[in-house]
Amino acid sequence: MKRLILILLAIGLPEGLEGQEAGRRPVPENYMFGKLQVDGEWQIPTPAVALRTLTGPRVESDPAAAVLRQVYASYPAAELQVVEDRLVDLMLTGTDEQRTTARLALVVAADIEYGDPGVPYARGRDAFIRVFETLKDRTYESARDYLSDIAWLGGLGYIHELFESAEQPPPCFQPHEARPEDPVPPESEWCPPVRKVLWCDAGGYLLHKEGGPDFMQHVRLCGRMR
Repeated sequence: MKRLILILLAIGLPEGLEGQEAGRRPVPENYMFGKLQVDGEWQIPTPAVALRTLTGPRVESDPAAAVLRQVYASYPAAELQVVEDRLVDLMLTGTDEQRTTARLALVVAADIEYGDPGVPYARGRDAFIRVFETLKDRTYESARDYLSDIAWLGGLGYIHELFESAEQPPPCFQPHEARPEDPVPPESEWCPPVRKVLWCDAGGYLLHKEGGPDFMQHVRLCGRMR
């Protein structure tokens, strides 16, 4: 056995396996993340099983996350892509529960800081970008959630592109900045508590960063201080 190991080290691991295995965190004994009970026995999830649990009677995120992280086994890129595509589809067209489950599965799968064994799913950030790019309305709460996921997974470069291409909102009245002698315009001209525009949402992740908005300008244009 020792001689076989030495031979493998000398000639190198098969293509694609070396980096994958080198980055894989070991699975502790009796580790249960993503496992499912079938006929009284715990089984590790497979891509096919993970797809079923995303829309079955009992919707679960852990099996899909475990598969994408390849916690228990390695899978061809094509099989992982099928799972990713299904998660993207559910985030766009699924029920509220399915959207939440799919989002959680992808965040856990891709997060490099998550303590789960396996290999963080490298295409997770790009999957969230796919979702965000497909949205017709980028100002409602779900869009902000996906923008947050993109930022969390290291996508500030993409967010900076969004900020640069977005239209800056016009000035508005800030009640807290008015002097006693100044006339007060009708509330319709006051700055809203939160401006649901892409310039504000993207700029919020770039405050105090090179190329980001001026902090006080962002406060004046994007939110009303009470």
